[in-house]
Amino acid sequence: MHKDRSVLLILDRGFDPISPLVHELTLQAMCYDLLKITDNTYTCENGKKVSLGEQNPLWRELRHTHIAHVSSDLPARVREFAASKKQFLALQKSKSNQSSEGGYVNEGATIEAGPKDSVGLQDLSNLIRQLPQFQAEAANYSALYVVTDACMRIFRQGADKLCILEQDLVMGQTAQGDVVRDPMRLLVEMFNYDFASVEDRLRLLMIFSLIKDGISENHLDKLLDTAQLPRLNKALFASLSLLVGSQLIQPEPMSFGSNRMDVAGGSQITFGQLECLKRLPPVSSVSDRVQRFLPAKNKRKDRFDSTPFAHSRWTPYLVDLMEEIIENKLDSQLFTFLQPRNTGFAQNPGPQAVDSPRDFKGPSARFHASVADHPVLDSTSFQVQWALVQSIVAHA
Repeated sequence: MHKDRSVLLILDRGFDPISPLVHELTLQAMCYDLLKITDNTYTCENGKKVSLGEQNPLWRELRHTHIAHVSSDLPARVREFAASKKQFLALQKSKSNQSSEGGYVNEGATIEAGPKDSVGLQDLSNLIRQLPQFQAEAANYSALYVVTDACMRIFRQGADKLCILEQDLVMGQTAQGDVVRDPMRLLVEMFNYDFASVEDRLRLLMIFSLIKDGISENHLDKLLDTAQLPRLNKALFASLSLLVGSQLIQPEPMSFGSNRMDVAGGSQITFGQLECLKRLPPVSSVSDRVQRFLPAKNKRKDRFDSTPFAHSRWTPYLVDLMEEIIENKLDSQLFTFLQPRNTGFAQNPGPQAVDSPRDFKGPSARFHASVADHPVLDSTSFQVQWALVQSIVAHA
């Protein structure tokens, strides 16, 4: 342990407001974002309850894995599990045959022969009927199948389009590396879809306000109208401005009596009437400080080829900061130390401007090729596996 090199990094809640808004596609985050989970329990449409607690070792292992890897790896895991139990059952049958001298042998405890070295999910279902002592273990696999399938169904119903738009907005580029020049048009197109919920629309509008150098209050009113959202939601953008410490929404001068924001109790005010917001600097004047989390500002780490998924190009700003601490490159002008650092841990005097030898357009440059050259979330193969696992769910 290098205790003399330990660093306690204290951050304001607004240092990265983007990460809580974008859809995260690792298994646990996706489940709690898209599904209704109460006390770590998901209730299926048929009323069956699925536990996602710490007692499930498979959940603990895969919960921080990207959903694309989970949906491709889980069937293989099930086959491995079924194969191991098939061997156990064969051994038990062999012992039973050897020990029974004219006695009863359970001829029902057999497995239909399938392709050589191939054990499928139907085999696992048969095994569970014959080996009830493994029912709890099989239920762990069944639980992950249930929630993974539920997430993928929602993903196919429109969340995939939301994810791509979110990634394009926050990265400033498409998956092919093209600069997003008209985010407003992309927003309006998305609002025409029925699958975009109220929460999804608010998340998109908040992302839009965070990537811009400030928008006017009238502009926000029009965006809310286009998104078919009540203007009382303007209070959320006022709170977001306070969180990041700058005027994301520019108050309209002398706007009393018009474009009013509903608040509790039925009264109406405008941003221009909120003294706490008027004291904040315009985001355009402090963008280098408050928008460092945006890759378009060219202050983020180049993560060339760090992820192959077009739906998951965003990396939380905290990851950059943690890596800079490890590499001893944390900008001491932005993150001032409260006491002198140990001499064994040199202090970085300021920003490290390092030019990449590549033709760097930003963290999305790895997606310049056709999106067909990069993996996307395709649930077709998973659906085939899921059709087979239904019998496990019924008997787990």
